[in-house]
Amino acid sequence: MDAQRALLDELMGAARNLTDEERKGYKEVNWDDKEVCGSYMVRFCPHDLFVNTRSDLGPCPRIHDQKLKESFEKSPRHDAFVPKFEAELAQFCEKLVMDLDRRVKRGRERLAQEVEPAPPPPLTAEKSEQLSVLEEKIKNLLEQVESLGEAGKVDEAEALMRKVETLNAEKTALTQPQNRLISRRRIAFR
Repeated sequence: MDAQRALLDELMGAARNLTDEERKGYKEVNWDDKEVCGSYMVRFCPHDLFVNTRSDLGPCPRIHDQKLKESFEKSPRHDAFVPKFEAELAQFCEKLVMDLDRRVKRGRERLAQEVEPAPPPPLTAEKSEQLSVLEEKIKNLLEQVESLGEAGKVDEAEALMRKVETLNAEKTALTQPQNRLISRRRIAFR
């Protein structure tokens, strides 16, 4: 429907359906009217750039009409209005960049203010001793795995590697039990 309406507007004019009385009050839109988008006349309208993004500006409140653009390009006043329209476009783009810079700055400030996780508390003497025993066991098992691997006893070496993985998991649980709880809470709240 809209395509057909636009085609009829192009062929017969936008005032084709107006009565004689309505035509008296009707004013044809020219390219130099304030309702017409000057940015669209010279280059492009910034409202058309970021469609369906977070920075979408929405539809342009001014008129975009290819017919008006063509009449602007053919007009003898074309060269006089190009710098004015380009200056308006540049000013609008600068404002847009400043707004986006402000958004980025606020986002960075928000990231900087996020609370960093507290460092883990120092290990108690008991946990330190357990940790050193575990590390010693892991070291011995890895040496055995290496010697079994060199001897060609792959199945036995794999069994010992599973024990090493279990001991590594115990070591991790011993050093970071509180951090794991905090990260689980964060995941639950997201």
